[in-house]
Amino acid sequence: RLRAQSKDELVALLAELAAKHPEVESRLARHALAADPAALAVQFRQHLQAWKKSTRFRPRSAAAAFGRELESWLDDVERELLPLDAARAHALADAFVRMDERLFDQADDSDGAIGDAVRAGCRLWLVAAKAQADRCPAQWIDRIYTLVNADEYGAREALLRHADILLAPTDLRTLAARFEDDLE
Repeated sequence: RLRAQSKDELVALLAELAAKHPEVESRLARHALAADPAALAVQFRQHLQAWKKSTRFRPRSAAAAFGRELESWLDDVERELLPLDAARAHALADAFVRMDERLFDQADDSDGAIGDAVRAGCRLWLVAAKAQADRCPAQWIDRIYTLVNADEYGAREALLRHADILLAPTDLRTLAARFEDDLE
């Protein structure tokens, strides 16, 4: 049915939806920035900064909605920015994962919604890293090792669980050997 509509009718429909739904308005604003990945990344980073600065605490009843908001942001970064600029998408995923402590401090995560969002952030971190061809595996191994060792909440284990997205089997063995050396 949409294909049968005229361009003007579709524009009017989108304008109406944007006026009624802030999410649609935000999506359309980001869509307009598709030719400027740097500006798009700035818009995404503004959300990170808002979460980082927030002093609002979400009780258990609101934590699930906050987790969905975080995961929706990650999905938007993956869908909208990753195909345009993998390095900027990775930088955002990295900043998200590194601010996990701040996210956990903002909600009662008894049901695990914030942890699920951080795990989704770890997966995006790996996917965006893979999309960059300019780094050697040793650098990724070091970065994963560092992030996992700084994990205070256990959600970053997703970097290890899904490391095969980024690392070849020999690189996975190298990463495992670093943790085995720590145990010894």
